[in-house]
Amino acid sequence: MKLISTKSSRSGKSSHTAKKASALTIAIILILVMAIGGTVAFLVTHTDQIVNTFQPTDVTCEIIEDFNADKTVKTSAVVKNTGKIPAYIRVAVVANTVDAKGNITGKADVRDKLESSGWTNVGDYYYYNSVVQPNETTGNLLAKDIDLNGIQVTILASAIQAEPTNAVAEAWDVQFDGSTWSAVSGT
Repeated sequence: MKLISTKSSRSGKSSHTAKKASALTIAIILILVMAIGGTVAFLVTHTDQIVNTFQPTDVTCEIIEDFNADKTVKTSAVVKNTGKIPAYIRVAVVANTVDAKGNITGKADVRDKLESSGWTNVGDYYYYNSVVQPNETTGNLLAKDIDLNGIQVTILASAIQAEPTNAVAEAWDVQFDGSTWSAVSGT
């Protein structure tokens, strides 16, 4: 009697091909893992350290005011760029009437004494019309002396880096075209 095999010769080849494909896949994965691991090991041991050369900016300013001998008349007000980089300067002027004890009794109007050449009024601020270099000062904000009898005048200054030029528009909502300040449209 003759036995008939139910196994096909084809299924034997298929099993053998599947084993080869699995072995090939494993070999490729091992080669990739070794290549990546070797590259990382090389970079860790052979890459020089990078030094961060970034230096934060220092933008600061101070108000320098002059008075007559008995401190009853403010004769000048300039702002010094005490920072390390060129800056734009702006000031807010707060003027109030005061009684004999120094208590604030209302607002005072000193606008006619301000805005000498070199300054432009936009909204509540006076902007200096030039970039102020480190350790340099603005021109005098006062067009006329201010008699302080019965009033108190406080000048608040702020500075912002001159570069990039869009920093001013983003932070202060004004733009400077090199000679004139104006409010940014839409604000």
